[in-house]
Amino acid sequence: MEKDFFKKYSSATLAAGGTQTVYETEEKKLTGRVYNKLYVEGTFDFSFLYANVTDSTFADGKKSVRNMPVDAWELLGASVALSDGCDPETDKARRTPLSFDGKLSKSVAPGEIFATDPVKLTVKKGQYISVEISVSGRRLPCHKESVIPIYAIENGVWKPDPIIPVPAMTGCTRKVARRVCFWGDSITQGIGTPNNSYDHYSAKVSEFIDDGETAFWDIGLGFGRGNDAASCGVWMDKAKTNDVVCVCFGVNDINSGGMQADQITEDLKTITGELKKAGCKVLVQTVPPFNYSGARIDTWNEVNRFILGDPSLGADAVFDNVKILGDAAEPHKSLYNPHPNSEGSLKWAKALAPVLKELIEK
Repeated sequence: MEKDFFKKYSSATLAAGGTQTVYETEEKKLTGRVYNKLYVEGTFDFSFLYANVTDSTFADGKKSVRNMPVDAWELLGASVALSDGCDPETDKARRTPLSFDGKLSKSVAPGEIFATDPVKLTVKKGQYISVEISVSGRRLPCHKESVIPIYAIENGVWKPDPIIPVPAMTGCTRKVARRVCFWGDSITQGIGTPNNSYDHYSAKVSEFIDDGETAFWDIGLGFGRGNDAASCGVWMDKAKTNDVVCVCFGVNDINSGGMQADQITEDLKTITGELKKAGCKVLVQTVPPFNYSGARIDTWNEVNRFILGDPSLGADAVFDNVKILGDAAEPHKSLYNPHPNSEGSLKWAKALAPVLKELIEK
């Protein structure tokens, strides 16, 4: 991990980013653009962090698994621009080239972590910052289930298509007193809320807490598993760079991974323990309701009893989201769709914000 990067930069957006899986190509040139909404304002150096390695297992693991170095590829060029909207067909903002160790192109090695050279920008809160990138390779890192605008250009026409590498962090040199990270699966990433809405619970919590001195970084990932987080790969390395980490895992461990309660609880202890050793404060949330059935309900209940009542977890704080999201008669079922919608996410955020804020200020 680019340790020096985190000494200089903190997150400038509430959008989630990361390497979810790979896109297989014919090694032809691809050009795409990703738009992140900014929550910072001022003049700062910006740098964009990339990770050519997957964070977690995607779906059933047939396409990509945790900690998998992605093949080498060529970064042919990149640029950045600011705009009030996020439609590349109408976005005519002046673009500034991005460089890599002084060069406008780069050969990316398997598993490489790298960042752009700094570029100074004057930004306003609510603006979009877009990174356009041209690449060539047989297998490329991508965020297939992104809920922020990602486009690719084909035959001169831009269309929504998440096939390009996206930054793991949109970093800026804003001076902050603390860094807060949200670490979890698709629910933390924002799936279930409208695309580009920033209505997911972690974004709303950040807005409620925002004091101008706290940086928020969402590393939630669709299909993300706590078991993969506990493997202590690049995903863990990202989380460890923060002062406070809000953890929410378990849905995919139960559903996709078919794991038993004892494995999930051990993984949660490992996650908490590793973060604590790195000097982080840790808040662990219960496994959200997700319309479980059969034996999975028992697993879910057992894991949540552990989170709420077993001190061996080692967390600095815990939060029971089931009280907000679960059906009163059948708590394992969600009131707001399996992936919480905007209404459920807002209620969750309002309840979580004071608990997280208290931990931040301790």
